[in-house]
Amino acid sequence: GLRAQWSRDFDADGWSIERDTSYHFAALMPFVEMAKAYENAGVLVFDEEFKRLFDAPLLQSTDLKSPGFAAGYITAYERYRDPLYLRTVAMARRQPVPPPSGGFANSILRATGITVLRAGDDDASLRTVSMNWGSPAHRGGKVMLDPKATWKGFPLNERVFRIAYGYKQSGFSYTAAAGNSLVVDGKPSSMLRVDQVAVLEGAMPAGRWTSPLHRPLYPGVGWSRTAAFCGDTFVLVDQLASERPRCFDLFAFLPHDVTGTEPAQTVWKASPQFAGQGSGYDGFEEAEVAGEVPPTSFDYRLDAKDERPRGRLTLLSSEGTRVFRMKGYVRWYPVLVPVIVRRLENTRNGWAVAAFTGRVDESAPLPAIRVLPVEREGRELPPHEALAVEVTDASGKCLLLTSEYGGSHRVAGYTLEGPLATLSLGSSPHSPGASRGE
Repeated sequence: GLRAQWSRDFDADGWSIERDTSYHFAALMPFVEMAKAYENAGVLVFDEEFKRLFDAPLLQSTDLKSPGFAAGYITAYERYRDPLYLRTVAMARRQPVPPPSGGFANSILRATGITVLRAGDDDASLRTVSMNWGSPAHRGGKVMLDPKATWKGFPLNERVFRIAYGYKQSGFSYTAAAGNSLVVDGKPSSMLRVDQVAVLEGAMPAGRWTSPLHRPLYPGVGWSRTAAFCGDTFVLVDQLASERPRCFDLFAFLPHDVTGTEPAQTVWKASPQFAGQGSGYDGFEEAEVAGEVPPTSFDYRLDAKDERPRGRLTLLSSEGTRVFRMKGYVRWYPVLVPVIVRRLENTRNGWAVAAFTGRVDESAPLPAIRVLPVEREGRELPPHEALAVEVTDASGKCLLLTSEYGGSHRVAGYTLEGPLATLSLGSSPHSPGASRGE
């Protein structure tokens, strides 16, 4: 009976069917007490099946630590001796938190449909991206492919998550616009599971996900989203193909205040009509649209108190893209954060790149992001089919290829294997451990 109840409360990965950490532990806590009681009666409950219920919250978290239920992980460590649990135990005891043995690696929860890309040898160098492709990002959410990226302990972007029930903004967190994702023609998506096409491990982790035409998030729209960490830069690539012209809106929630744009003289005009143009759009405040010369980058703070950590959001996309800025609510106790929206209007085939770069050293060079042409079998492919991004930041230079095709592709004189590839082109003098001879 105990195990039968597990199958109702948790999926095959061991993650709560509520898709919420607090609900997961609310369900797990009584099972731990019952397991102890059965154990005292000579019945084995702490087996590999039960262990998955402890593993799942850690694997779906970006830093492999649990935000709660420390007592449960002390019990779990006593039974399983899994060194991964020591990170949560040490945090609860206010002790130094040990890095995972062998550094940080990706996690894939296939039943849940969550992938976390990780790179770094320790917490100080950790870079992560969490992508939901089979489940909403939070309980009751209506957004798929909603990434959350962190850089060396700082958030590069912000997820809405759930807003507490008593607040008037609560309903916003259950709309199509409440995430770093895509809204087509202002309508909510089908929330159908997306295909995970490829995932790369290593110093430049990456993933490619596709909403296919036979099982689309939006009818008649093929959408591929690629996420990768190239040095200090989180790169997000969207490739769109539609049977007819559509309006594609791509949202980006930033963690703290915007401090500048490039070009600085961007002219903004109030856009009150934005509120009526899509599901959840009336949940935003102070919507403005850029003039004829929209900004190509936004500088913003990564920390509310410390002004040194800075982020830069660099935007590249199909010709004619319009850019909006506004404020939106995030978190359980809602706070307003900056939101940037790119709109590809009257578009059949389109593409967009968003690059989020973290910086602490003011003398470090600003990132340079370029989109490069891609050839396959002797012909240049359109960017909505295959796209390459060259990233140059303080850590060095790298290439990212994302394509709907497998096999060899040519980019800037290099051969890269589709559908997904990354290539380091050398480290920068500003990166830790780099020498000027490299």
